[in-house]
Amino acid sequence: MNKFPKLRTIAPGEFVLVSSGAYSDYAIACLLRATAPLDLDAARDDWLTENPEQAEPYGFDGDKFLAWLVKTRPVELVPAVEFYMHEYGEIDGMRIIEPSPPPGGET
Repeated sequence: MNKFPKLRTIAPGEFVLVSSGAYSDYAIACLLRATAPLDLDAARDDWLTENPEQAEPYGFDGDKFLAWLVKTRPVELVPAVEFYMHEYGEIDGMRIIEPSPPPGGET
């Protein structure tokens, strides 16, 4: 029995906001667009077949997985500008953050 939660297949043209972390460690990694049906369960299973150590507690390297996903699956990176609205309710923290290359360096 697979111990991982079932993920739905992403439809062609659908955008995927990739994020990770919790609380102050939460971060948005990138924005992807599926160019064909994207089966994330199959991607995870293929990744773990190639990298079984990644299933160990605290052993998953999300940056390496994301770089692999972009290279091996039907997705394209979508450059996106981040509109950061505020810090702790202070409007003077409002700013635009320009896109940067994702893990793996390809854009």
